[in-house]
Amino acid sequence: MSLEGQDMEEHLVQKYGPSARQMLHDPKSRLKLMGEAVGIHFNNKRRMVNTIQAHQLMEFVKENYGNDKANALMEQLYERYFVQAQDISKLETLVQVANDVSISEDDVQRAMVEVPSTLILQKDRHVKQNLGVSGVPFFMIYGADEDEDDDEPTAFSGAYPISFIADLLQKASKASTK
Repeated sequence: MSLEGQDMEEHLVQKYGPSARQMLHDPKSRLKLMGEAVGIHFNNKRRMVNTIQAHQLMEFVKENYGNDKANALMEQLYERYFVQAQDISKLETLVQVANDVSISEDDVQRAMVEVPSTLILQKDRHVKQNLGVSGVPFFMIYGADEDEDDDEPTAFSGAYPISFIADLLQKASKASTK
């Protein structure tokens, strides 16, 4: 993938074949309908970009600000990328996103230095291998006590109906009360 990223349609056709073009533009595709049901209007004009710096920032925020701030940052990253089709591989975009959730530019710069990209790649590889991640979006839902080493997340990959996700949330909730 080039520094500018790759056109979404081109990427999908290259990865999944010509039928991906039809799915991308189908107004009744499962992903579009599910997104719209929760107020997300996916922008097909976005480019596939390298998100390693966004991941570095996310790890830094989780460690230094906690999960609430990290969740707020993630929502902003998703909005900027999936809806507004902004390039979240650019440092200036990450600074703007961080600013939206009251994280300073200095902390964005610290994240790029303090969280090595090799750590992100190792974590990514570890999660994919151990949890069987095969696609995005990918969700890990932890019980109430995510600091405990023996607390296994409920994990799933892909876009699923709300009822399926609700069942998994119930399962994670019950597991956290044991």
